Amino acid sequence: VIIDFGLSKRTNDIEEYAIDLHLMFRSLESTHYDIVEISKEKVLKGYINVVGKDFATKIYNKVLEIRRRGRYVRERRKE
Repeated sequence: VIIDFGLSKRTNDIEEYAIDLHLMFRSLESTHYDIVEISKEKVLKGYINVVGKDFATKIYNKVLEIRRRGRYVRERRKE
């Protein structure tokens, strides 16, 4: 069961969708690391089925962008 507390707001903003997806992935990574990859695949497949491949791809690309914003992201380190 997934509860989306963002249901009180309707939006077509890709960033909003991506933030929700990113947070769900982070939750899975921290608590269910043993099933995170298969869970991500199933969630993305569900997104594609509901919103279509083009929109789901845009959302996922934005998720990747959000993940690169983090403080401890290797790509951002000054070495």
